[in-house]
Amino acid sequence: MTLTALGRELGMDRTSLSRNLRPLIHRGFVATVRATDRRRRAFRTTKRGERLLRRTIPYWRKAQQRVVTTSDRKSGPNSMATSGAWPRQFASLRGFAPTSLMRCVTDSGIEVPVVTTEQMREIDRIAVDETGPNLFQMMENAGRNLALQAMEVLGARWNRASMIVLAGGGGNGGGGICTARHLANRGLDVTLCLSEPHRLRPVVEFQRKIFGSTQGREISITDLHRQTPDLIVDALIGYGLASAPAGLTAELIQWANHSGAPILSLDVPSGVDSTTGHTPGDFIVAQCTMTLALPKTGLVPDKTGDLVLADIGIPRATFERVGVPHTSPFDNRFRVPLIRHETSSGFGSGQCGAE
Repeated sequence: MTLTALGRELGMDRTSLSRNLRPLIHRGFVATVRATDRRRRAFRTTKRGERLLRRTIPYWRKAQQRVVTTSDRKSGPNSMATSGAWPRQFASLRGFAPTSLMRCVTDSGIEVPVVTTEQMREIDRIAVDETGPNLFQMMENAGRNLALQAMEVLGARWNRASMIVLAGGGGNGGGGICTARHLANRGLDVTLCLSEPHRLRPVVEFQRKIFGSTQGREISITDLHRQTPDLIVDALIGYGLASAPAGLTAELIQWANHSGAPILSLDVPSGVDSTTGHTPGDFIVAQCTMTLALPKTGLVPDKTGDLVLADIGIPRATFERVGVPHTSPFDNRFRVPLIRHETSSGFGSGQCGAE
């Protein structure tokens, strides 16, 4: 079966079809890919794969009719908004086999697509490399929103509270340091503790440099036992979890969980797999999680506490480049609480987020 023939069956052009099939190709669902010339590319599938592709076509069409309401919105195997209509056997071959089919709805009734780690990583890549906003802009937007969320969690005593920000060396840590700076600029007693102070990415090191000009202070893990914060901000790992947390990161997670203070996590509680919700080792027990851009499939209620979605400025076209239909859920706000429904176990829901 050629790309042209399959595209005709699905009602998609070659470019859209290639983009939506790319994850399948990478995961070995498509057995071989051969380029014959510049104008034509053909691929062969395993016998089982071809049967599944043919079986999936009517499901895909039904999902498009149900979810996509405008002609310029794209759908397909990468779209988590339509994933509930895909056969579970096909979903597992794509590397996405959730234990439950989670739906997220805002407090105003807008359904928000739920994505895997791989999809979110591709959205971030397209934003940074092609459409914008760049990494600095997204980190600033995330940090400012998290600072606002932290003040809401603290309530009326926010300006008399003490806070510790635990930050890693990657992008999630950079957002946490940015949060610390915004809070320190507003007079809060803010303390920063880094899990990898000598292994920071350049953009994270830059955030640390700016924080150094505020009234906030930085301490090492050996000084944490003297601290009694009113709130802990977790920005250690984010969606980049590859294995069980180890070393200083694991120690910081253990300290936070035993501190007795409420924990606010950035994007994903550290130690939780953002696709599956599994926890291969130590993980943060968060009272609230502010996730960025889109909710992730692993953000199940018993692992994240309340869930809030924050806008970091990614435009609609960026989401649709990876086949995720997107309508802004934010109205006149930059953060919205989410209500989660798990549709595979009857019907369960969890109210998530703050005002």
